[in-house]
Amino acid sequence: MTATLNLERTPFIEDRAIKAYYTTDLKNVVRSRREYVGTNGFGAKATISETGIDRYGIIFAGLKTFRVGDVSLSFPLSAEQAKDLKPNLRFGIICGVADGRTMYSADRLEPTISNPHDTIIGKHYLVVLPEQLVVFDERTGNLFKTVMWRATDH
Repeated sequence: MTATLNLERTPFIEDRAIKAYYTTDLKNVVRSRREYVGTNGFGAKATISETGIDRYGIIFAGLKTFRVGDVSLSFPLSAEQAKDLKPNLRFGIICGVADGRTMYSADRLEPTISNPHDTIIGKHYLVVLPEQLVVFDERTGNLFKTVMWRATDH
């Protein structure tokens, strides 16, 4: 069985420059929802669904060479065991706080007549130094794989 930790490159403005860091999301919290009528430049109207989301996650300090979705761990399991485990398989990241810094970014998916969804996402990230990555069964706590995973190794 192979488990993959999804990494994204997320842009942040830092020292008046745009820098991208490897991140993974931990939790999304919907803060607001509402509907309103929007009009485009041609006078067409649509009911727009607006959603405000706060996204919380971590930035992996020092990772330079990974690609998106690049952290995969494999371990032997039968097909039956894998089917039972899949919905309960989790990653654990053992890490230290890099420098106490948090970083913020935001995205907005603007509505159109054909896609009337207005989504505003505030992204809140803590900068960490990864030390170990573990794959475990959340029901039992059984560990399937543990690897040392230091930013300086990559």
